[in-house]
Formats: sequence, structure tokens, C-alpha cells
Amino acid sequence: MFNKNLRITVGGNGKVYVPDFGDAQSGVFMLDPANYSAGFQTFFRNADGPLTRTSTGLLTNAAGAGVAGSSPSVWVQGTGANTRMYVYNEDLSPKNNVHRYDIGEAQYWNQAPSFTYNISSYEANGNGNVVADDEGNIWVSQNRSSGQNTSNAASLLYVDKNGTVQYKSFNDASIIPGSPGGGFAISKDKSKLVLHTGAGNLRLFNVIWNGNTPTLAKSVDYTCNVQDGGGNVYQMAFDYGGNLIVAGKNVGIYAMPSDVNESTTPAKKSLTVVKRGRAGEPGDVNLDGDVDITDINIIVKILLGKDNASNYGGRADVNADNSVDVIDINAIMQILLSD
Repeated sequence: MFNKNLRITVGGNGKVYVPDFGDAQSGVFMLDPANYSAGFQTFFRNADGPLTRTSTGLLTNAAGAGVAGSSPSVWVQGTGANTRMYVYNEDLSPKNNVHRYDIGEAQYWNQAPSFTYNISSYEANGNGNVVADDEGNIWVSQNRSSGQNTSNAASLLYVDKNGTVQYKSFNDASIIPGSPGGGFAISKDKSKLVLHTGAGNLRLFNVIWNGNTPTLAKSVDYTCNVQDGGGNVYQMAFDYGGNLIVAGKNVGIYAMPSDVNESTTPAKKSLTVVKRGRAGEPGDVNLDGDVDITDINIIVKILLGKDNASNYGGRADVNADNSVDVIDINAIMQILLSD
């Protein structure tokens, strides 16, 4: 399906998004783990079919408005109605800008972007990488060889939510010689940034903030051995423990220095497990085709005298011992926890 994929992201909704930089399959593809069998679906499309694609990869809607194009990077931030997608688009005019799409819970998009970050004057090629925060501020890197971090081809930019460029890396050319592949990561607390500066080098910076304007101070270098044959690193991310995940030809994990030896990974307060496609099988008490909490609740009601086992044709006796009791609840739990 993919023609040229360089990066990948997972949204707060748990969906996987993959951009395609190739002209023949331009745009962004989305996979919903809750509907895994459907595979990756193109996100920039009409409800009943594809958008118009030009030979350069530009995607336009029925009104002729540009929607998206060949995309080397996508970032999805927020959940529910507040979900926003940030895409580095090579083809929308002017080229090589980052666009924000206020997608909410939409399953597809066929309109022009909701907002444009006009940074094309600093972008010399279409291979850029974007990371956004909750407020809509973005960091943008691009693929630049050593010595090519210049005023019209910045290795790294920071752009606030209003579209104002607050940081330009060519002012720090002595500590940022380049950014082959455009791989970088910013910590969740915005205090540390790692950039692949070339020659297999990962450079860690401390980020000092003056209002909404960052300053980068070089901290320490790490040797990187996962870059591809061209010396490129394409993407990085910090995990919740502060470790750095780096993707080039291979994937590497690097421990970052810290005085804190523990971390908390956020999780939902509750998790519902459903075994689907089990119509009539043990555990499917209500014959809806799934084994889930609903079946457990039926047995609980029977035990409390609020329902009658005879209403379910023997299916409430999950373990077939001729008795409906707590053991049947445990049997359903085993089904849910099994492979």
C-alpha cells in the first residue's frame, strides 16, 4: 500500500497514522486497532471515494481546493472533539508548509486545512518532521546534511500556535551543523530536545524558555548506530521513563541521564475486554456474538435473584457443572484473558 513511508505516529485515540511521501500514494493512512481487519484506510478522501490526485501528489476536493499532498510526517494531538492532525505537506501551495486539520472524531477529511504554519521560506526540501504540543505550538525539523543548516534551510524551527517562528536553528549553526533525516524528539515537559546532528551523533540540548521563546543549550552527545546507509535518522520519541527511541534503518533505545529512577505511565481508569465473533460459544450468555462484561452482568443478576437462568437456555452455566454460580463468572474471565 505505502509508496514511501518515512515516519509514523499514534494518536491519543489509539489509532495509527502513516504518512506517504510518494506521489502515487500521497496523503495519510489510518489504522483503527478496534477494526484491525479493515487495514489501513486513506484519511484524506471523500465519504464515497478518493480525492483527485495530480501527478505531483497534490490532493484536491470537488471544489478544486487543495486538501493535502505528499507527506513525510504527521502528528496527531488530543482526543475526541479536540483531536488535531499536523501534517508536513510537500505539495500544497506554497510548498513545504505544516498544516493543521481540526479533525475531531472524523474518519476522513476532504476540506482545506484548518490552519497553515507559513514556514516555507525556511524549508529547502519536502522532507520535514513535525511534533506538536497540546496548545498547537510545533517543532519542525528537516533533512539537512552537515553545513546545510542555513537561513533558507533551517534544521530546526519552533513555531507558536499563531504561526510566529520563535526559534531558528541557523542562529545556532555552531552547535547544530545539520540534521540528516530530520530525526528529533522533545521531552513531555519541554525541557530537553534531542536532534540527530549527523555523523551518527545524537545531541541532547537543554531547552530554556523565555515566555514562548526557546533557547537551546548543548548538553551531551551520544553515538547513534541505527542510521541508514545515507546516514539518516528519521524519527525519535521519549517514552514515559525518559528513554529515547530512535528510528533510522533500525530501531535503537537509549537511556537518558536522570536523577529520577521511576516514572508513572498514564492509563485509563477502566479497560473493557471483549472477545468478538463467539456467537453461541461458551461465555456468550446473551447470544450477541461477543463475550464481554454484559455476559458477566447477567450471571450477577441471576445470583442476586434479579434474573432467571432459565431465560438463557443453560448458557449461564458456562463451565457446565449444572450450577450457575461465581465459578461461571470466573470461567468468563478466563475466556477474556485467554489468547
